[in-house]
Amino acid sequence: MLSLLAGSVTNLRSGQHRWATKKIDQACERVLSSLSQIPDIPPIVAVSPLRGVDSCSFVSVCECPLCLSSAGIRSVGKYFHTWTNACAVQAANLLYEIGLILWAVMCRLPDWASGRTLDALNSLRNALRQAGHDSGMFECPQCGRFTTCLYGHPTPVRAGFCKWCLDMGGGLSVSLSLDFDADGKLSVRCIKTDYTAPARNAWDILPGSEFFSVKMLR
Repeated sequence: MLSLLAGSVTNLRSGQHRWATKKIDQACERVLSSLSQIPDIPPIVAVSPLRGVDSCSFVSVCECPLCLSSAGIRSVGKYFHTWTNACAVQAANLLYEIGLILWAVMCRLPDWASGRTLDALNSLRNALRQAGHDSGMFECPQCGRFTTCLYGHPTPVRAGFCKWCLDMGGGLSVSLSLDFDADGKLSVRCIKTDYTAPARNAWDILPGSEFFSVKMLR
């Protein structure tokens, strides 16, 4: 996974993206630097996972180590392209989801990882999150995902939600409660949907670096 991350970020830096600024380039450089400083594991060799074929398709050159999707031809989509042609949303998804996987690994305190290794992985996770901030996108206050838009009123930046949290809460702004009385009369009641409920307290999935420092000292 880390080899594929290194290849993806390297490809991002070499692409001609309208959204890529000098700040983004420096953030990608910090991610690559963090990858090169993880101790007690084999050296990470960057592997470019996606290769363009034409304007409509590209090739995944290896099996995904996470979902185990096989290598092969893929169709270009709105948020699905080679990393040299990726949009900001696709790049942000990479940063967020790899960061989430790293957290899942570290919170188990695996036997194969020393404290030095866990600390370095956490530094990488922080570099990924900082790169998301440097992209200029919004960070969902419910789940921490980087997105182009937040929903909610009146303060979506502080208490809103992204479209993923919106989908988890249901697509309608209201829900209906149906009931029958003893005589069989139907009663319909509107219940306002609480979109934040599925993701409430989801910040627990992205704890700060001090969380790991404390756990590794125990």
